[in-house]
Amino acid sequence: MRRLTRILMSFAYCYSQLLGVISFGYNIDTGYAIKKTYITVYTVVINVVTVSMVPYLLMAMKIKPHPTGQAALHQKLYIFMIMLRLAAVLLTVATNFLRRNDFIRNINDLQRFRENFTKKHCLRAKHDNFFSQHLYAKFFSSLFCEIMMFLTTLQILRVSFDVTNAWVLITLSLLGTILNTLTCHYFFLALHLHLLFNNIADDLEEILIATGKLFEMQHAQRICPGALMTQCCQLSDQVDDLARAHSKLLLLMDRLNGMFYIQGCCVLLLLYMNNVCMIYMTYMMGHHEQLMPHMTEAMAWFLIPFMMGWYYTDAYLFTYLVLGLFDSAERTYLLLQEHQAWLPTLDERLEKSLQNFSLQSLAFPCNRTLLHLFDLTRPLFFATLSSTMSNAIVLIQYDYKFRK
Repeated sequence: MRRLTRILMSFAYCYSQLLGVISFGYNIDTGYAIKKTYITVYTVVINVVTVSMVPYLLMAMKIKPHPTGQAALHQKLYIFMIMLRLAAVLLTVATNFLRRNDFIRNINDLQRFRENFTKKHCLRAKHDNFFSQHLYAKFFSSLFCEIMMFLTTLQILRVSFDVTNAWVLITLSLLGTILNTLTCHYFFLALHLHLLFNNIADDLEEILIATGKLFEMQHAQRICPGALMTQCCQLSDQVDDLARAHSKLLLLMDRLNGMFYIQGCCVLLLLYMNNVCMIYMTYMMGHHEQLMPHMTEAMAWFLIPFMMGWYYTDAYLFTYLVLGLFDSAERTYLLLQEHQAWLPTLDERLEKSLQNFSLQSLAFPCNRTLLHLFDLTRPLFFATLSSTMSNAIVLIQYDYKFRK
């Protein structure tokens, strides 16, 4: 792992501990997650303060009266989005602490699996480069999006609520970044799984290529039966080892995804609402000067596309990796489907190993469901995008009718 990669992951870890998102520590020498008393005490204090502070701050705030004759729907959307994000943050904080033991066990199992896997197989440089490049992109895009979200939420709260204490607004704005931090951690976790699944698939592809060469050598009589049987037995052992590793990693991925089921639903709901609001507010800011009282028209039309570009870049990185993770888990099954039917004539044991691997992939397919409600597939994301645009158009039509 590159030095910059370690620095960025360490920074994300420390920042998460500061916010109380992570309630456990790491042993630097072994790389395993462990419980530490001072971290537990600090996390409990921060989480209790967070949970008790939100209702207190909201009770101290009063919605500003809306002037007659101005559009009011945007203000209601602002308030709804902030309340939804705060509810998701409280749910995330409580879930992370209550399931701390599950987090520690599953993360340690992943670390142990990686150690055992790297003892027998080399991690390819192309996958390591993929890991580092996407980690850099996600880290900096998430960092900018958190800053952008903090400033936007601060401005929305200041315009929509009558609050004299600036620290109340700053605190509520900071709480909204907790969910982004958790999303960033899931991204790092998915990157690790993506790397391991692709290495297993590459090893299997090399074995299938080797069987093809052995088949050609056998029919050209360039290899003796004893050497052929020895090489086929070695390849069969490698296939069995990859099948066991793939099965363990699939089960581990299901357990790791299960830790983020509730948070994933909150993130997808917020992503949906953010898309609707982004499209709607872009239209509104071009037709209502009172929405941006401290910005000129030129500044607004420069900043809005810039902020939307960063937001959708971050959303694209997250969506691309989640879908790519499932694709990498299913890649071995596609490779086994494509292998030719020469193997029974080559070696019975090798054919049986590959057949068992194929049956294992059919019996235990990759689980793409979220809370067992719907499958996370590309058509689903395109349908969601279409739905957000339709709802945004409905809101724009409402505003057009209001102005008429």
